Amino acid sequence: MFRYIFVALLAALIAAPEDAAAKPGAPRDLLNAGDFDGARAALTQLTAGDPQAGLHRLFLEGLILIHQSNPRAAATVFRKILAVAPDYEPARRELSATLFVLGDADAARFHAEHLMALTSDDRIRATAQAIVNASQSGKPAGVALRFALQPSSNISKGTALDEVIIGGLPFKIDPASKAASGSAVIIGATLWRRWQLSEEWTGTASLGLDAKLSSSGGPTELTFGPRFDFVYGTANTRFSFGPGMEFKRQGGETLRRRIGVNTSFQRRLSDRLSFDVSAMVMQQKYPGQSHRDGWIVDGRLRLSQVVTPSLRLYLSVPFEIEKTGRAHLDHRALGVTLGADKLWQGGLYTGISAGFEADRYAGLYPGLAHARRDRVQTLSLSLRHSKLNIGKFTPEVTYSFTKHRSNVGFFDHKSHDLSIGLSSQF
Repeated sequence: MFRYIFVALLAALIAAPEDAAAKPGAPRDLLNAGDFDGARAALTQLTAGDPQAGLHRLFLEGLILIHQSNPRAAATVFRKILAVAPDYEPARRELSATLFVLGDADAARFHAEHLMALTSDDRIRATAQAIVNASQSGKPAGVALRFALQPSSNISKGTALDEVIIGGLPFKIDPASKAASGSAVIIGATLWRRWQLSEEWTGTASLGLDAKLSSSGGPTELTFGPRFDFVYGTANTRFSFGPGMEFKRQGGETLRRRIGVNTSFQRRLSDRLSFDVSAMVMQQKYPGQSHRDGWIVDGRLRLSQVVTPSLRLYLSVPFEIEKTGRAHLDHRALGVTLGADKLWQGGLYTGISAGFEADRYAGLYPGLAHARRDRVQTLSLSLRHSKLNIGKFTPEVTYSFTKHRSNVGFFDHKSHDLSIGLSSQF
């Protein structure tokens, strides 16, 4: 709603000569009154003999489309004008405002900043500055901070069994590997810097760092790494790809190194339906455990349906493929998740999801005559409130239940997990 109010205010700055706009029956007055044919006739008379009369008439058609609540068609008209007359400032200004309405903030800011750099018209510069200021995604750099307290009924993800049968023989479970309750604290930050490469393309460099501290007194786990993303975006489509690295350390030693590519694609299929897919393809190395070296593909497909302005449903299909130096560690996982996000009157947000995943391993598990097969069921509920903030941080509470079943008893477990998180972007 804000975007439409914003552009409605900008409509008062329609580019018509001031003396003509002040006259009764001027194109602007007729346009605002809804007399489109009258506006066309008045403009034809006003611009007789003007070498840019054709551009003025095409520009008027774009404004008429805006008044007819057809901003996408209007944006196409303004682009046509700029294709033949890049210095036609009114078209660039209106294109910037229209793109902002359509939700393409990066492209809107690109055109607004172009206007601010080149125009000598104070009114046009003020309008462009308003668009830049209104676009919250326009910051070239920033930092995202996060904090979470995570109590769990089974923080070790260990089995509750006292012994398992392998090869027909009973094996006692090491107490250190059994299910145990506890808590973890996650503290993290991501630094980022973005460059606008063109109207559609941006480049973003980021560096993420997360520290996990356990209540059991174990060593702190650090996960960090840089990445760079080339992002192509329009009103309906967004595509990104780029290299990334990730390092995981614990107790002063490197547990894992990853290097590869991240990619994502989002497409709005209609006003209410959208589709997205994301994936990473990484080579991974485990110092001291070379048998785990190999590669991993981890991703997700999702279809989202907006039912009402306050209710969204989605279907997600997560997948993972991992290849190592041991057949019994190679696996393929495929799942499905159904979820709903709801914004209630008053500002309460709730999200609920239920999922199932099947994980199949390639080789025979050591000591058994069969390969490992896992089935994972999950249920999650999250809550936050738009009016509840702690400084610049937004708190969110998430509860999740996981039931992990395996034909290899070591990996059977259940857990109830709670996450009390704070996040903010600067």
